[in-house]
Amino acid sequence: MPQSMQLVTEKALTAMKYEGYYSRFEVSDLMLKKLVAQADKAGIAHDDKVFHIVKDRIRLLLKAYIARNIWAEQGFYPIHDQDDEEFQKSLQLFDEAEALTKQSSMEEE
Repeated sequence: MPQSMQLVTEKALTAMKYEGYYSRFEVSDLMLKKLVAQADKAGIAHDDKVFHIVKDRIRLLLKAYIARNIWAEQGFYPIHDQDDEEFQKSLQLFDEAEALTKQSSMEEE
């Protein structure tokens, strides 16, 4: 994909609808380079070794913040929390807790 095609407008993202954005949109290398360039202009030190370690998390956070600008909090948290292991585990425990509650109610009857 040509670099000029890697940057998309808010209008294009909105037309994509949230489900499409969530499943298909990716923060490109060009977007990351622009972020680093903005940080350099602002005088924020850049460490390539550290950036390489956290690059995937930065991609996810950028995607989440872009979503929040378009779809508000409803767009932000599903993306932000998708790689939060503790949060994902807690979601699984809700189903387990519901089953335990039902089981406890049946035993009391």
